[in-house]
Amino acid sequence: MTFDELERWLTLEIVGRYHADIHRALKIPPRLAWAGAVFARREPLRLPYDEHRFVLDFLPFEERVVRRDGLHLFGLKYWDDVLSPWTGAPDKMRVRYDPRDISCIFVDGPNGESWPVRFAALGRPRITLWEHRQAVAALRARGLQSVDEHLIFETIEAQRQIVEMAVRQTRSAHRGAERQSRALAATDQQHTEMTDDADEDDFCDLAPLSVEEWS
Repeated sequence: MTFDELERWLTLEIVGRYHADIHRALKIPPRLAWAGAVFARREPLRLPYDEHRFVLDFLPFEERVVRRDGLHLFGLKYWDDVLSPWTGAPDKMRVRYDPRDISCIFVDGPNGESWPVRFAALGRPRITLWEHRQAVAALRARGLQSVDEHLIFETIEAQRQIVEMAVRQTRSAHRGAERQSRALAATDQQHTEMTDDADEDDFCDLAPLSVEEWS
């Protein structure tokens, strides 16, 4: 399964099966236990006041200083003018990132605010952390130990083209196999019919056998 398929499968497993089945300790389905607990609350449940901040609190993070040429993370440079007051300061800042898209990171300010900061080179495409790691591994396999941002993005682009070509070839192969299977199935049926007709004709053309009479 792809990761998206696994996410959907796991969601159905939790919501559609686990919460609807009898819980060993609760003796009732968890869904009913949750509904009863919510009904017994004095105050109604509410969504987080700041949904964006709620999501950020679950993201992984690193601590970095803001250098004069920008903020460095994963060997990539990030910059926004909002970081100017902290350029060259010794204090580290907490940097949160979403592994599904590391083109934008989130820097926690001293007063609890959070700033989105993008690649210093704004023309860079959106990439995942997995793509970044694969590209770095490929470069190191070629003997390039030092991290080079330009080479990383070149490698990611080349890998994306390989994946796209493989997907096209796979689809083409599947279509070819399907056409071949259908064609062979049709010819197999015709061959069977022709063989059956030939067998009947051969049976009709057989010479009569001699009969020996016994008295």
